[in-house]
Amino acid sequence: MSTRAVYEFYGKNNKRILSIYIHWDGYPDGAAVYFKNALDKTERYLEAEDDMTCGICADNFMTNFIRYNKYAEITQSSELHSDLEYIYKMDLFSRKITIHALNWDKVIKSGKCRYEMDDQSEFWDVIETYAINDFLKKYSQLIDAQGDNK
Repeated sequence: MSTRAVYEFYGKNNKRILSIYIHWDGYPDGAAVYFKNALDKTERYLEAEDDMTCGICADNFMTNFIRYNKYAEITQSSELHSDLEYIYKMDLFSRKITIHALNWDKVIKSGKCRYEMDDQSEFWDVIETYAINDFLKKYSQLIDAQGDNK
């Protein structure tokens, strides 16, 4: 299914470090598979306590997110993709994921195409923020069925 999503990774002071676009399976169950693929290959990321160790593990996590998810592409930002349905923002140090979903009712009521708007943020609703383990527990339906998609 072509549910498009961008995965944004943030460091200290809420600074975006990396954005990754994946054309397929961007709904939360599919995103959980992508996060799990990276997490399974990143030793000690969840256990890292100090900023330096966590920073090194976070770098490895982002690298593994690209390496172990077949369709992952580095992108400049979510604003470049007018066909997104989800944006996942991950704070690499708190290890929390915030899900943003496109609100099609807002898009339709605006009477304009999203790419014609200077500020697309008004079209996005925050669904929830989860610690990565809680996110994986809630949206793990596909993980067991599909496994990893290398």
